[in-house]
Amino acid sequence: MIVEHLNNILSKDFNNNILNELSNIQGWRISPDEFVKTQGDLEDGASDSGMLLTSFDKELGFPFTQELESQYSFLNVSANHIFQSVLQNSKYIFHNVELERYLWNYYNRSSDGVDHTDSEDNNKFSVTYYLHDSDGGTLIDDIIYKSISNDAVIFKSNTPHRGIGPKKSKKRFLLNIVFRAEGYKEK
Repeated sequence: MIVEHLNNILSKDFNNNILNELSNIQGWRISPDEFVKTQGDLEDGASDSGMLLTSFDKELGFPFTQELESQYSFLNVSANHIFQSVLQNSKYIFHNVELERYLWNYYNRSSDGVDHTDSEDNNKFSVTYYLHDSDGGTLIDDIIYKSISNDAVIFKSNTPHRGIGPKKSKKRFLLNIVFRAEGYKEK
């Protein structure tokens, strides 16, 4: 199994520009975790599973229109820069890389994810890139990877994981990237 934690991929100023865009853009939706029986029922402290914003999805052909492509162009250019920086800084070389998805995540203090996989395809990999410091994180194989600005975690997309919402911080923003590769090897 592959799980790699990368530190200081990009600058905080770069991330602040993205956070400003994410705070003002339309298109956020409640996470559709079908495993959360109380989803949508926020009474009695039930989790809301967070919010999602898809800016690119190859399988869905998203963005569908020129207008949406224009709306998400800043986020997609920024995500591509993050993706290329992660690949460059990884200790692995991935072969025949194909981008599958850019998915932005937002958690608040009442949010908590559930165990899930991003894909069952053994040739797909996920990247979680943290846009700012937060006391939330990502749980993979009983290890919590804290949300530290500019850090990223790469893992196989079929690895069960879950997002952990913040308890003290007001919010948690991150980018989830899914890509396909025909294989990988250490540099």
